[in-house]
Amino acid sequence: MECCICGKKAVTRANVDGVVLDVCSDCVKFGKAAPKVIMPNKQKQSFLPEMEISIKFDISKIVKSEREKMNLTREQLGIKLGEKESVIRKIEEGWMPPFNTVNKLEKFFKVTLKETTPDIKIKKHVKEELTIGDMLKIED
Repeated sequence: MECCICGKKAVTRANVDGVVLDVCSDCVKFGKAAPKVIMPNKQKQSFLPEMEISIKFDISKIVKSEREKMNLTREQLGIKLGEKESVIRKIEEGWMPPFNTVNKLEKFFKVTLKETTPDIKIKKHVKEELTIGDMLKIED
């Protein structure tokens, strides 16, 4: 790692004019030494596929049924979660809310609304050239 100011070997970080830079021991004087941030150890690489967290497809049905079990109106649920009634209505109509809203719903209803799915990468074959068949629209 090189010093961002002079190019020598950087040994620390410093805040220079509001920007945190890697600097050598000579260039620390141009700013304030930045506090050290301890980064957690990287996890060992697994041979399992990476998992992606997604919101359950039937979240609208789950939220509506849980709300009705508790005899709450959309407005009452919204107040308890710190959300607008319109947000609750949209969720029940099939809108996928942001994760922070899903977390609130999970905690309030004590249900799981997220699921893990394997992150599958699909390779697409890209044609080098177009053919006449690629350009024609076939009608029955």
